[in-house]
Amino acid sequence: MRYFFCDRSLICSFFSRCYIFIFPFLLATIGSSSVYATEEVPKSTTREQVVEDLKGSMEKGFQQIDEMKKKFEELSKPVVNILNGVVDREFLQAISDLFSKSNWRLFWWTQLGAFAFSLILRLWLMRKLQPWYRRLWVDFWTLCLYLAFSLVGVPLIAIGEPFRKLVKSIWSICLANAI
Repeated sequence: MRYFFCDRSLICSFFSRCYIFIFPFLLATIGSSSVYATEEVPKSTTREQVVEDLKGSMEKGFQQIDEMKKKFEELSKPVVNILNGVVDREFLQAISDLFSKSNWRLFWWTQLGAFAFSLILRLWLMRKLQPWYRRLWVDFWTLCLYLAFSLVGVPLIAIGEPFRKLVKSIWSICLANAI
């Protein structure tokens, strides 16, 4: 039979081409509807699963909060010890003695003398032309000598007891942080 606009072979070829694209969608639709028709999921189990998932995530969250609390406590110990040390009566008394009972003019002149001594010692040790490693060694040990003398020796000589009290209280704060 022949139609005026097309013949039978043309119609068959059109459906066969469409069938290739439509067939997977038909299978998926029929397959999914048959799965849901035969197997019905009760709503109570999905709710229970959601509740269990929420409980699990809340427990994990509480565990993380506990871990953070422990870390915060560990990190706050040095700060608390330093603040306790700053509030310590001996430390405050040492600072007030340092500013009230010290001879600052003697301290600064002694610092200047220590610097001049280390400079003259360095010049005397390097008066001859020496290899680079010898000059480096002289620079290093004279610098260490100057730092030790200016940070410890001069304050002990010029300031005296207030400096000893201050160093003792700072040392006790450092020991409290180390423990």
